[in-house]
Amino acid sequence: MRKPTKKQIAFRCLDQKINYPDDFKDWVKDWSFDYKYMYYEKRAKNDYLGFCSCGAEGIPLIKPRQGKYIACPACGYNVRLQYAIYSHQQHCSRVVARLERFESGFVQILYYVSRETKYCENEKPRIAVEITIREEQRDHLSLEGDYFAFHYSSMSNRLLSGPGRARGFGFGCWRAEEAKIRTYPYNLKKLFDNSVFKYSAFELLESNLQLNPFHYLSKYLKEPQLECLVKSKLFRILEDCLDNLARSKGYGLELDKKTIYGITGLNNYQELKFVFENNLDIEELRAFKQMRDWQTVLNKDSIKFMCALINGKNDHRFISSEKLYRYFLTQKRYITNPSYFVADYRDYIEAALRLRMNVKDTKVKTPKDLKYCHDVCIARVKELDNKKKKREFGKVVSEYAKIFSYEDEKYKVLVPTKPDDLKTEGEALKHCVYNSGYADRIRKGNSIILFVRETKQPDVPLCTVELVPENYNVVQCRIYDNDPAPEKINKWFDKFLTKVKRKKGFYV
Repeated sequence: MRKPTKKQIAFRCLDQKINYPDDFKDWVKDWSFDYKYMYYEKRAKNDYLGFCSCGAEGIPLIKPRQGKYIACPACGYNVRLQYAIYSHQQHCSRVVARLERFESGFVQILYYVSRETKYCENEKPRIAVEITIREEQRDHLSLEGDYFAFHYSSMSNRLLSGPGRARGFGFGCWRAEEAKIRTYPYNLKKLFDNSVFKYSAFELLESNLQLNPFHYLSKYLKEPQLECLVKSKLFRILEDCLDNLARSKGYGLELDKKTIYGITGLNNYQELKFVFENNLDIEELRAFKQMRDWQTVLNKDSIKFMCALINGKNDHRFISSEKLYRYFLTQKRYITNPSYFVADYRDYIEAALRLRMNVKDTKVKTPKDLKYCHDVCIARVKELDNKKKKREFGKVVSEYAKIFSYEDEKYKVLVPTKPDDLKTEGEALKHCVYNSGYADRIRKGNSIILFVRETKQPDVPLCTVELVPENYNVVQCRIYDNDPAPEKINKWFDKFLTKVKRKKGFYV
């Protein structure tokens, strides 16, 4: 007889009815959602009464505002205010998990919880709350770390292999196992006793992070040192590690060490306390380790500045990171966002170098008004670029003028001498020869633009022609309002182009 696979063993453990604990529904109703709703009515000027979903009614409110969060004086919960005139029904949904132990490992049951809060003005109580709990998915985690997912099918009324159904569309699409999950906490103390997870500190983690329990536990088996991050309450760093262990090692975490100082690279308790109190993530931790020798007092704002500086990849040859931060503090009245400051400073230094300014001079590298100097230098660089482009454009079209300049009794062919000629042509004929980047295409040798005019009226735009530079074939021939050229112009231009091709040796 063939030995059953690990997946078959897991399915046998899951393929049975699992009842709720007695207090599970009460916990879902009271604690699974982050907030409740409180509707309010206006009785008179500056006289508002609130009706909480906990059942409390006639709560006096002072200047309530739609969407604002307050603490209900009756139940103490965080409630969201809803003006009764605008909406009488609110829908919320979330995912909760419950863990159970079996002989072959652990089972995680994911429930999709839906909450409908309705306001009925003519009924008592005015607030009605209806909660629906539906089993969505069961996952099995063996003591060796094998993780299998099964979803409950309403069509066949049984479990099937794979995660539950997807909700939403496109980038907003999500499954129950991918959502923020709140875990039922009352059985966690005894659940992991005498198992490989007895030191995992998951009970502490559950109260601070809403994540998939098996996602953490399966990673814990591979990297037990994650427990140090949990017990040190570095939850944002832990969350980054769970998302990508390889990325965390690239950011300086050494998960093969045995102490929290070895793992994070921190030197003492004061540094660890700073990371914990400011709730730093893995990028901010890397920035902090580069800043701990600064003489400036460190805070959350300085950490954000350093993260922006690292991500901005600035040129630090002329100024240190600490001096640049002090300079940022003097420029806060002009630029408050550190990312914008870093980007503007980088562009300013690059422009100053192109203008051959002495960036080692203090007045140049730290001007009194960075925003003004940035705008002036960028404008000068653009002016230089435009002059350079005009020279390149003139050099290219001067060669085309030797080939295509032509005139007879009916029509005349002109070559634009500067980019402004394209603008004049496009505005007169109302087509896109100027706005679609044709000037750059001509300058780079990717396109040829010719103007066809009547010989009697050489200054009046008539027709615009685009050619392929490699073989002089016509791409398009347009007149007023971007319409195709009439047949008589096309025939005349074809004869002219045939003569040009023969002179250049093209096969006609």
